[in-house]
Amino acid sequence: MSERWKNAQELYKKFGVNASFYTYDGIGHDPRPAYQDILLELESLLSQEKIK
Repeated sequence: MSERWKNAQELYKKFGVNASFYTYDGIGHDPRPAYQDILLELESLLSQEKIK
């Protein structure tokens, strides 16, 4: 993981932002390989909201 991502993670943590970071080797800027991970994250967040 590049230093840029580590810096971003630290800033998010510093300001209390709940975020997940994923990288996909050899993918570039094409978001399609991440669709399944995005759906799983959203489902997890939505199920947590139902619990509250």
